[in-house]
Amino acid sequence: MKRKEALILAAAGLLALTTALAGCSREAEPEDIAVQIDTAVLTYSELKEEAAVIAHIQVMDELGEENSFKVTDSETGTAGGFYGKRTAKVIEYFKDETGKNAPEISFIEPAALIDGQYLHFDGYDSLTKGEEYVVFLDDETASGDMSVMSGSNGVVRLDGENTQFPEIAKKTMAEFIDKEKPAGQDYFNGEVIEASDDSVLVRCLDVTSGEVLEGDEVEVSLDVVAARGAPKLAAGDEIRVVCTGVHRHGQEIVRLDTVFAIYMLDKDGEPISN
Repeated sequence: MKRKEALILAAAGLLALTTALAGCSREAEPEDIAVQIDTAVLTYSELKEEAAVIAHIQVMDELGEENSFKVTDSETGTAGGFYGKRTAKVIEYFKDETGKNAPEISFIEPAALIDGQYLHFDGYDSLTKGEEYVVFLDDETASGDMSVMSGSNGVVRLDGENTQFPEIAKKTMAEFIDKEKPAGQDYFNGEVIEASDDSVLVRCLDVTSGEVLEGDEVEVSLDVVAARGAPKLAAGDEIRVVCTGVHRHGQEIVRLDTVFAIYMLDKDGEPISN
């Protein structure tokens, strides 16, 4: 059984119970049932690598009884889960391994409206008609339908808060949605003073395009937006850092909002493509 089917079927028993309860009492508003499911939390790099489709979409339909479905366990014949099948207009593809480049796309999400109850994976909010999102989709379903990856982990909401996976949202926005705003990016050349597994302390040299000034010492994260990642660095290396969001406290730089890329410098102080 593929991973996505296993996650959906992991709700076995709960759907049957809530369906029986729904027969006893119906309310105007559907009862909210959050299903506790252990889903794999993927990093931004893993989402990009494993997704079959990454797209900026606008949802065209509402979640309702007509596009919500129960899942039957093929081995036992019992109801074992649920999903909603959604349709969206594609504003832009960032990755499309299907090669179809279709103007509209259908995919399943871990939410459904069944027998007057709103069923969804805990932490996942069903997509809203008319709203825009970036979705990471895979086809790891028995039917081959595209599916949102790992619940909320695979959805970035462009018109709302992304409180569960803010780092995924920040990197998605920086690489895909705000990619046509280079004026918002700064860079500086610097020398690595100290290096650790996840960051380097850098002293700014004499080349800078923004608020990082010569002599400033900056802690720079190695978790960069660029798909190629950061080069392996050691004390004494000279690098260029492309970033946004310089925050100061007095004369000290507290943090950088986003590090887009890190390049090694050649003997002339020019960046080397990694």
